[in-house]
Amino acid sequence: MKIISYIIFILLVFSNLCFASGVRNIQENYQVIYSILDNDGTFVSGETVALKIKKISNGHWYDFSDDTFKVSGWTSKSANLSEDATEDYYYYTYDPPGTETAAEQYLFMVSNANATYKDHQGELVSYQDIGTSDFDYSSNNVTVGDFVSGVIDDDALGTITELPVSTDYSSTRAGYMDKLNVSGTLAHSDSASTYKADVSALATSVALAVAQADLDNPNQYKATGFLTDKTGFSLSSAGIDAIWDEVITGHSTADSFGKVFDNQIDGLRTYGDSNWLTATGFSTHSAADIWGVAVRTLTDKTGYSLSAAGIDSIWDEPQAGHITASTFGKYLDSEISGITTSISDADKNDIVDKTWDELLSGHTIVDSAGRGLSDAASAGDPWATVVPGSYTGSQAGFLFSYIDATISSRAQPSDVQIYVGE
Repeated sequence: MKIISYIIFILLVFSNLCFASGVRNIQENYQVIYSILDNDGTFVSGETVALKIKKISNGHWYDFSDDTFKVSGWTSKSANLSEDATEDYYYYTYDPPGTETAAEQYLFMVSNANATYKDHQGELVSYQDIGTSDFDYSSNNVTVGDFVSGVIDDDALGTITELPVSTDYSSTRAGYMDKLNVSGTLAHSDSASTYKADVSALATSVALAVAQADLDNPNQYKATGFLTDKTGFSLSSAGIDAIWDEVITGHSTADSFGKVFDNQIDGLRTYGDSNWLTATGFSTHSAADIWGVAVRTLTDKTGYSLSAAGIDSIWDEPQAGHITASTFGKYLDSEISGITTSISDADKNDIVDKTWDELLSGHTIVDSAGRGLSDAASAGDPWATVVPGSYTGSQAGFLFSYIDATISSRAQPSDVQIYVGE
């Protein structure tokens, strides 16, 4: 019996040490720890770090509002980690709901949306039904579940001096417990099987086998990391080939890229002749057909001008159709409408005076009134011109030269006598 109790104790202690590294017992709390450091290794505080929890067996996500795993309809699908500013880390303690009573794996996803420290990581945690054990230092009892294996003396793992009498043992068996020696064999000729301890309540063999299998595969407990700096990365040749070699039939989900590409390519393939080299089903218009179309839009307007009808349409455009503020139509309407339609006599006289006082030197355009007046003024006084001068023929200047007496020397009309025949 000493050997049996001793082996059970060793196994229990060993199991606790192993499970603490990555396997949790069902209904045992689990604390997610997350830290953010800058380039100098200094803890970054004040970040909003979100946590999501996924149940691997059915893919359901945890609703933090009512502590249940759901496939949809979450009220709070994520929760923010708390910050321990003293020890420089973020944390969240997951307390499994009372409904989680079977072995399970949970994926803890942590996300930081900060542009500088953006991160997205996951950690897979396994829960197993590994039972519980406890060592009571006051009584030296090792308890597994409801079963008390025995009393260990102060040497801790030394000789088992006694086993308590309980309902786990019959009164006959209990009476012979003092007959066990250190080697664990009976000191009398009774059958040893009669005094074996009842360990049927210890359901640890299967749990230990499952836990050992998990420990033999440590990679499953590695946190899933994501690189945030993708600069310089590219697909390998094999990766590119895998994309082009992907089977079309594997992508039939509506609105997915694979399905859309498949539909579009099928549409092109079935347009016209399936053999595109013949171009059957496509337009066969010649260049002459295109240019023979009566109405077409030209993009080169160089050298074009408005027709007379187009200009008339501009000037005939109704004012009422252009009332939007800051448009040319509204602006011109306002400016012209603001001109006074009646001018006072004083203003008229002022305009006349300024017209006649205008300097001729500022008006030199040929055939303009200002140029004509300027040319006439430069001709001089016509009465001071000597005749006949350069005048000839029937020109007035030439004819005036034949007048050789003053007009005053000629007879007055009153000096002329008219004789009428008798």
